[in-house]
Amino acid sequence: SWENVFAYWQVYQFSAALKEYMDSHADELAEMDTTVVDDGFIKAFITADFEQEIEQKLLPVLRLENFDLDISSIEESTLRIMVGCNYFEFTSDRYSTVNTVSSDIGIKFIINNQEEYMSLSDSIPMTSSLLEQLVCNDDFDVDNQCQVFCDYAKNYMTEKIAMQMQACDLPVSKDIFVAAWNCINQEERTELMLDYCTMLNADELEQYFAELRAPYSELSDRSRRHEVSLPIKDKNKALAEYLKKIGYLTNWDEKGEKYFDAAADCEKIRKVLRLRIKQVR
Repeated sequence: SWENVFAYWQVYQFSAALKEYMDSHADELAEMDTTVVDDGFIKAFITADFEQEIEQKLLPVLRLENFDLDISSIEESTLRIMVGCNYFEFTSDRYSTVNTVSSDIGIKFIINNQEEYMSLSDSIPMTSSLLEQLVCNDDFDVDNQCQVFCDYAKNYMTEKIAMQMQACDLPVSKDIFVAAWNCINQEERTELMLDYCTMLNADELEQYFAELRAPYSELSDRSRRHEVSLPIKDKNKALAEYLKKIGYLTNWDEKGEKYFDAAADCEKIRKVLRLRIKQVR
């Protein structure tokens, strides 16, 4: 019983014999009333270097009446268990300390206390790494993901966020699009453009097309009427339809195009999208 454990500890502290007893009886002790033990005993237990399996069973029931431990002095493995069982209340100062010990545990601390984090977020410094770990985390509530994304993505964008925000259905504004554009390479920009072309007007599209590789860069030339060929795929069709809608194109359709197949050493025909660029005088 905890009475026996506490009485023994008062005399011998956490001797090898007491540790062995608690180890072999951890399951029973986890089900028993712990009111007999005081904060001194619990603090000693936390720093006594028990096996993690024992800490996982007993820490949830050995709660300090007044949590005043220096979090930075707690072993990382023990701190991970404490955060996992919501051992102490979430505050901005405690988050900062936990995050200093381990950013991984810091994220877990937020995920386990999302309501508290959201109410205190103004007092917790944002970083690109933190934003990435929150908006790309399946355990972070969707509404919370959208909120922190809207609040911080413009200033803390990363390549990973830029490439995942469409799949995560995050609310992208024009400012956030620009931030994403500036975080990624030319090849990735093509996909970003295809995903978010409908938020841009004709003049903006002309500017962004010029920063892409061919054949998309050819779309930036509006000084003359000409045709641009794009591979047939759904995103390109959606782009063509939007460009026609806003008057960037006169029309578009699917046509056969001759090309030389080097592997077969002969000329073949493939279907492509033909976009007819409207001249702007």
